[in-house]
Amino acid sequence: MTETGKGRTATVEIKNIGGIERLRIEFDEGTTLLSGENATNRTSILRAIAGVFGSDLATLNASADDGFVRLSLDGESYTRRLRRTESGTVRFEGDPYLDDATAPDLFAFLLANNETRQTVVTEGNLRDIVMEPIDLTAIEREITELRDELDGVDEQIERREHLQNERLPDLRSRRDHAQTEYEEVEAELETRQRELAAADRDVAESRSQREAVDETLSELKQARNERQETEQELTAERKAVQAAKERLADIKAELRELDPLDADRDELQRERSELWDRKEQLEDQIEQLQTLIDFNEEFRTDDASLFDAIESAIDVEAGSAVSRGEQLTKQLHSPDEEALVCWTCGQTTSRAEIEETVDALDQYRASLYEEYTDVDERIEAIETKIERLDEQRATRDRLVERRERTQQEIDRTERTIESLVDRKTGLSENIDDLEEKLASLETDEGYQRVIDRHKEVNELEVERDALQERLTDLEDEIETVEAELSELSDLEATRSEIREELQERRTRIERLEQRTIETFNEHMEALLERLDFANIERVWLERKEQSSAGRGDTETVFDLHVVRSHDDGTVFEDSVQHLSESERQVVALVFALAGNLAHEVHEKMPFMLLDSMEMIDATRKARLLEYFAQYHAYLIAVVLFEELDPVLDELGAVDVIEVTGDASELTP
Repeated sequence: MTETGKGRTATVEIKNIGGIERLRIEFDEGTTLLSGENATNRTSILRAIAGVFGSDLATLNASADDGFVRLSLDGESYTRRLRRTESGTVRFEGDPYLDDATAPDLFAFLLANNETRQTVVTEGNLRDIVMEPIDLTAIEREITELRDELDGVDEQIERREHLQNERLPDLRSRRDHAQTEYEEVEAELETRQRELAAADRDVAESRSQREAVDETLSELKQARNERQETEQELTAERKAVQAAKERLADIKAELRELDPLDADRDELQRERSELWDRKEQLEDQIEQLQTLIDFNEEFRTDDASLFDAIESAIDVEAGSAVSRGEQLTKQLHSPDEEALVCWTCGQTTSRAEIEETVDALDQYRASLYEEYTDVDERIEAIETKIERLDEQRATRDRLVERRERTQQEIDRTERTIESLVDRKTGLSENIDDLEEKLASLETDEGYQRVIDRHKEVNELEVERDALQERLTDLEDEIETVEAELSELSDLEATRSEIREELQERRTRIERLEQRTIETFNEHMEALLERLDFANIERVWLERKEQSSAGRGDTETVFDLHVVRSHDDGTVFEDSVQHLSESERQVVALVFALAGNLAHEVHEKMPFMLLDSMEMIDATRKARLLEYFAQYHAYLIAVVLFEELDPVLDELGAVDVIEVTGDASELTP
């Protein structure tokens, strides 16, 4: 419910919209009644207001090339411009209050041809009306993106659970084993070093011979260390080439699974271009037909501004006492209420014939709109094909590029392996040579023991260094795994949030449907009690699933139930079609209010517009206006002059603007 403050004024300036040449209106917060006779442009005012909020209900004056509506509200200004193009179509420009007026068009701008009202009255698909402002494609896209995100988080959690349950225990076990081996080797090395020192003291050898042995042993140790490092590099490179070959196999499998590129993109673009041209033609035809329909409807209602426009358009005898335009205008105002003079041919016709013509034009417009919708869907299908084709080609190009890079990586790694194998072979040969050289330096039995101890110490030092390096690597990997595991709780929280968002998207439509049903039923019950319609016991909506025509699946529908009573008190279920026009319009307006509240239109739209309520009596109209006024800061309603006093008697203190059709500035 909107809280309305005091002293808050909205100013609307209108130029060349509908039958209005220039008009400035000030609205105070609350309810404002636009009162006056027929053909005083009250509906044009409402259409103009809708236009500045982003709707396409506003129409450009037939005799003007451009017009605008400007809204000043809360220190901000919003302007919507209408310009006639060279082809005769009208283009909307400017910065309206809302970027998307779909929901207000359905649930806040409640004029005569409002789609929601018409759908209720004709017993159309109510659920489709409620869903129309919802971008179902965007919701499906969000659901897909959330699913992908959830899959990614699940994979990360699964990986960390594997690390926690299998990898980390294995690493710790290997570290403990390596630590034990290291300690054993270190202890044995210390023993051999002591034995070497003792043997060394017992042997007296020449200085030059001792230096030769030490130098050879040093070279032997270095060669063994280098071979150990080379073996580790070989192991790593062989693992890398194996992983690269597996990736290459996966890439080739993905390429084989891709659909063949059998679509011709140029042909699709050519077809799309032709459809675009046809769509523009249909837009022009539909707009021209709508202008013609509106023109005939205004002609039927004797709109004074229409006759002024005709006179302005055909009056070429400047300075004459009675112009051709004035003569024709007098002819058009036939004294017979049911007879009119056609403004184009001058023949007398009836309102019924004009209505038949308008109906025929409207049916033709509907057929063109059906074709327009079909063309639009075909364009969308082609664009989807082009997009899918571009995605396929981009995917194929990426896979081919990855395949080439991976093959190059395999080739480089295999060359590195060959080089390492050659290096290891060379080091092994060098070690053999050094061992032979060391053997040639051997002398007596005592010194032989010294040399043997040197060899043992040398080998144990190499083994110890390798174990030390392995321990360092294991400690680093354990630290990395523990760091990843520290993120597990955050990932689980993220997964929970994504699941909640996914559930929200999946149930958003169902919740919106349910909210609409509950809101309609609540307000319908309250208003039936206030409006006191005779013989109507209850009107309510029911949401249910039914089998789709021609398909095996089901669809959601809104069933509108009407329960009436006989004079003897017995009740029976009826349909909307059997209600009076007044009752049908009330039901339609309440359904629009339910959609308004379900979509929270009242939270972002300060204005609600009401027109064409002549069939509702003054007392009920006043109570309905009072009820609707709770939800928008500004409620603007059209009331005929003759019913103004009865409405005010029931409604109380509200603002009234008398519209005469020729005022340039109006205030409450």
